Amino acid sequence: MNPITRAIKFKNGSISTLLVAFGISLFITIPIFAGSKPANHSQRQEIDRPHLFTESETVTIVLPEFPEDARPIKLRRIQKGDFVMGAPETEMGRLGDSPQHEVEIEQDFFISETEITAAQWRAIMRGFPDEFVFRGNNYPMCSVSWFEIASSQGFLDELNSLEIGTFRLPNEEEWEYACRAGTETAFSFGSYDTTPDCSAWSLADKYMVWCANSKDGPNPVGSLLPNGFGLFDMHGNLYEWCENWYDHTWPRPNVGGQSHYPTPRRKAVRGGCWKLDAHFCRCASEMGYFPTLRSELIGFRIVLDPEPPD
Repeated sequence: MNPITRAIKFKNGSISTLLVAFGISLFITIPIFAGSKPANHSQRQEIDRPHLFTESETVTIVLPEFPEDARPIKLRRIQKGDFVMGAPETEMGRLGDSPQHEVEIEQDFFISETEITAAQWRAIMRGFPDEFVFRGNNYPMCSVSWFEIASSQGFLDELNSLEIGTFRLPNEEEWEYACRAGTETAFSFGSYDTTPDCSAWSLADKYMVWCANSKDGPNPVGSLLPNGFGLFDMHGNLYEWCENWYDHTWPRPNVGGQSHYPTPRRKAVRGGCWKLDAHFCRCASEMGYFPTLRSELIGFRIVLDPEPPD
């Protein structure tokens, strides 16, 4: 098991680093001196390296030289539990969604409270793909393929190389569980009684960026209200890549213990986007795209497991 280092800042101005390795926990406290007395070289080195700032229900990735106006990568703890995944046959807008079925989330996990932003991508990858159009530090990162995120030398590979934790994309079960936030309605904020195309729907406008309120592109992340778990933009703004292959049958088959490869081989995306109507932004709405695709409509958020699995 690789060591995990987490830095926790207390009110007295000290920073404690929790080193967890081989079942042994060790706190090392480093005082931060007030006034003109500077930290020595070893203290500055500890403070300036990438680390996790941990609070009771959140984890923030602290990156050196990160832009002051940029939103950091903050992940929220999602408690394990059971839920009904998929849409009932009577749900308005239901197309190729999975049939309803019970799913157990067996372990707590942390998921980023917003989609990964342009500033967060640049801090990890040190640049942008050619197709990406920069709008601002806090706009969601898009025009990146699944492979550029999750394969060798991709975003997750680079992030994990910092050795502050093991990060990944959410699978569809985790994504929908986090999106629903304990609700059973078509959206985490409720259901619609009529069919909204791209006309006004005041309730939705408080929670999601979609074709009725977008301005020819996504909003900066976290611009609207969060769901019950404190997560922003789970409906609309950008579609989000998931870890698994797209297959709306249930249970999803497995071959030799490996994830099933459907034909054609597409990766799942969830959440809808700014260019589409509300049907595509429902909790249960499913789509799949080739993992090589770069699209201005697709972004992603990340997951951290609280502890490495045994």
